[in-house]
Amino acid sequence: MTGTPSDCVALALAVLMNGHCPDLVLSGVNRGANIADDIAYSGTLGAAVTATLLGHRAAALSQQYSKTHPVPWSTAATLAPGILRRFFTDPTHPLDACLNINFPDCGPEEVNGVSIVRQGRGSVRGIAAETRTDLRGGDYHWMSFKRGEPACEPGTDCEALRDNRIAVTPVRAERTHEAALRLLRNRSDEA
Repeated sequence: MTGTPSDCVALALAVLMNGHCPDLVLSGVNRGANIADDIAYSGTLGAAVTATLLGHRAAALSQQYSKTHPVPWSTAATLAPGILRRFFTDPTHPLDACLNINFPDCGPEEVNGVSIVRQGRGSVRGIAAETRTDLRGGDYHWMSFKRGEPACEPGTDCEALRDNRIAVTPVRAERTHEAALRLLRNRSDEA
């Protein structure tokens, strides 16, 4: 079977759980941060958003890392339970907002707290695709992102991770660009 993380959540909630509602749907812990414009193609976040679309509380968890040392899994393992209890014990938490939680690239003892932040602007500058051949002679494409420096603006997920803080961003499926919507409506009224 093939499918996306979102498909897995939908199948689990619709079939595998056999009518039992989970208290919370967790996606991850992902290897690598899911911040800024990276969230547009994140399977980890997509699974959590799918859970909210189906009326369940959800969180996507990701562990930032550097290629110069091992992934500090102990940071998410140690700190995630307290963060989840802190934010999901409130019955007023909106069901249409999942939490995108990113843990910084440091040990748990080096974390400087939690920041509730907005999504930043990212570093994606393009995509490179390389055609390769697998061992069975089939072609496939290896994709990688061309990146620049992210815009670590104040109050963003990028800034929080840079400062060794856990970044918590409420995310929802509705992503309408309000300024563009108004502009397009004004243009259509002029025609």
